[in-house]
Amino acid sequence: MRQTVRVGTGGSDLRVRLSHAFGTAPLRLTGATVGLSAGGASVRPGTVRTLTFGGSPSPSIRRGARHASDPVRLPVKAGDRLSVTLFFNGPSGPATFHNVAMETTYRAAGERAQAGRAGPRERAGGGRESEE
Repeated sequence: MRQTVRVGTGGSDLRVRLSHAFGTAPLRLTGATVGLSAGGASVRPGTVRTLTFGGSPSPSIRRGARHASDPVRLPVKAGDRLSVTLFFNGPSGPATFHNVAMETTYRAAGERAQAGRAGPRERAGGGRESEE
């Protein structure tokens, strides 16, 4: 799943917060990345960073919880658009979402976290697991 989010405050490092507020079972994340958006489902080359959570690339987020990534070095300015890519190697269950999200979420089969382009994809509605 790839989602575009807008940066509120600039800086040299960033964290991504995930919410599993409405989950009914633990959410098992297989992998995650962040990079500067190149528009649509594409990520600007050379900007993809692997996300870890407490040092692990594959955290389990308990139901009802929020989890922040470890900081990654990626200089951004307020207003920049980031592409956050999450990979689940199985069903993720009910999704926590933002019902007034203005960005499109993209889904593609297989592990695409490091890919600059999402490949064949399906467009989904507004924001899902990541918090803006």
